[in-house]
Amino acid sequence: MSDAFRVGSIALEQYQKALSTTANNIANLQSGQFKRSEMSFSELVAVQDDNTQSLGMRANEVRMLSQQGELRVTGNELDLAIDGHGLIELLGPNGHYVYWRGGTLSVGSDGFLQSSHGYPLADMINVPFDTIALQIDSDGTVSSLISNALEEFGLIRLVKAGMGLDELVTRHTSDGLYRFDDAGRPSDIIPGEEGAGIIVQGALEMSNVDLNEEMVRLLLLQRGYAANSQMVQAADQFLAIANNLRQ
Repeated sequence: MSDAFRVGSIALEQYQKALSTTANNIANLQSGQFKRSEMSFSELVAVQDDNTQSLGMRANEVRMLSQQGELRVTGNELDLAIDGHGLIELLGPNGHYVYWRGGTLSVGSDGFLQSSHGYPLADMINVPFDTIALQIDSDGTVSSLISNALEEFGLIRLVKAGMGLDELVTRHTSDGLYRFDDAGRPSDIIPGEEGAGIIVQGALEMSNVDLNEEMVRLLLLQRGYAANSQMVQAADQFLAIANNLRQ
């Protein structure tokens, strides 16, 4: 009977974890560049004296990094999105490179283009001080409108993980940045080449959360949680009956 309590409590804990993950997806429905997570369940087993014993279930979180969100047109010339699986390389803190799916650019006090986090682009694009407007082409070419004439002065390159984001990203932080391990250090790619995608000016990538899918998943998880709760209650009732029989 104690096994029923142990298996049930483990299942309830894992379902609670899955429910929290799904609720977090729904809460970030409107968060730009947010990547939803899915939960996969596997059986926990233990082998003792050549006997296999089930210990319940385990929930494993898988962040859907490679799944692109909808691109929403904003019309702001400093908004940048990537239509594809590429990333923009930034010079992060302590000299470490970090990677970005795009967002709102700004011009730093030193004149260099930087992300919304204040990190300059690794391509070190210095915007001319007399720039009237910026134009960023799909191939990453950055031009400045000066005295009614466009002048090219920079190139935003993309990087792409050879094995895919989900396998090589070691950490996806809450600020929407990515980090790679040493083996996964990507190489520079011109936008539009090698499947890295193209740059879209005046647009932002939205989250890849589908509300309908998340609500269905939420209902299924609630059913699973309720079923395991009933199992624990049934085990408790059987234990109460057994105790009464002893008296």
